[in-house]
Amino acid sequence: MPATPDQPLRRLPLIPEPVLRCHRVFEPSDPRFRACARLLQALWREQHQLPIGTHASPDGTRRKLGSRLSPAAGRSGANFLSPAVAALTRREVAYREVGALIREDRLWTNLLSSEPLTFNLFGPLRLDLTLASRVLRLLCPDLKDRRAAVRAVWFEHSPGRGASRYTGDHTAFDVLLGYDTPQGRTGFVAIEGGFAGRTMGALSVTHDEHYRGPFMPLIEPVTFVPDTRPDLLASAVNESTAAVIAEPIRGEGGIRPLPAEFARTISEVCTRTGTLLIADEVQSGLGRTGYPFHSQALGWQPDLISVGKALGSGVPIGAALVSERVAQTISPGDHGSTYGGNLMATRAAAFVLEQLMDHGLIEHVRTVGAHFERVLRTLALKHPVIVEVRGAGVMRGLQLNVDALPVVDQARQRGLLVNRTDEKVVRLLPPLNIEAADIDRAVEVLDEVFAAIATAVPA
Repeated sequence: MPATPDQPLRRLPLIPEPVLRCHRVFEPSDPRFRACARLLQALWREQHQLPIGTHASPDGTRRKLGSRLSPAAGRSGANFLSPAVAALTRREVAYREVGALIREDRLWTNLLSSEPLTFNLFGPLRLDLTLASRVLRLLCPDLKDRRAAVRAVWFEHSPGRGASRYTGDHTAFDVLLGYDTPQGRTGFVAIEGGFAGRTMGALSVTHDEHYRGPFMPLIEPVTFVPDTRPDLLASAVNESTAAVIAEPIRGEGGIRPLPAEFARTISEVCTRTGTLLIADEVQSGLGRTGYPFHSQALGWQPDLISVGKALGSGVPIGAALVSERVAQTISPGDHGSTYGGNLMATRAAAFVLEQLMDHGLIEHVRTVGAHFERVLRTLALKHPVIVEVRGAGVMRGLQLNVDALPVVDQARQRGLLVNRTDEKVVRLLPPLNIEAADIDRAVEVLDEVFAAIATAVPA
């Protein structure tokens, strides 16, 4: 009985052997389903007038097989439904991870292989995430939130054959759809006095209204918490908070290290609520404080670390370091940067990291940093205008009881470059390879400057 829309076939037909032989797809070991699939593939190839390929038997003999394409046709992308899907497949193969289970001979020329079938079925979804979201909702009618939106389509080699969360039970998978729902985490908690940068996202978690004001409205919701109130921090972070972002030492905010209890509370609440911890180490990272990252001194295990400036030691480059937890949710290309990866910049970064980790530069910073602190504290005892010495390593700040601008100006006139931040703070950020003698000379200049200021300012 022929099939109709109302009465489809209840079982696949048994294809006569002469028909299979006519289309060169007769395989004695094929079950009924495979024989039907092989015939359909051969008919599709013939309809598109594609050259037939060959099959190599275990004994080494080769013969024509109707469900195979010739190598030339395979290389042209004829095994795929469109040039766009073929181009996507080539890119996925080129960027596959080490150990990815992709057999290129089957991918390009075998019309029956699950590999080209997967790319043909899900490739269009990868290229059109709106379509992918519609398909997701059709395939999963029990999905609780019908507003779910597909954000990425990964093929079997990405995020990786070695990722235990996907392949720990040694089963294979061909494709993975990642989707977001409106119930996802959206809130951020940042620290008063913190500075993250001048792009829209960074400005949103920067506290100073001087930077924020001209660019309002910014990303919301963001809650700013003072570093003197760990109790407020604990109440601000909950299961709807996406991330806490903090500088281990606030540079623009006046060289202010986070108090130990507050830093410990950040780590604890992030662990308890599953909130991401972002450590902004643009100023405090890469050896500046005597640690590769100052978050290590606080006992943090951040989910993301932002670095820049020092990474290239003057050559423009920035980077984001992410934990495995975060890495599993992003794909190549999701994060980008204008100065993120050109060859010259990355070579400079590699050299800087070699000096830090392999040539004793971090140990040097620890040694001269301790000396730096001693001589600055001696300077503070001599000049009452200095009310506090803060920082670590060669990242130091002098808190004054007057505006720091005259100090900056007079130091420059004497050949010493220092910086003013937070109005009354002198920021000192010498090169990591500075010697103790250079530090002594710099402090001598500051001594002269503070002596001159003391005589100019009425008691």
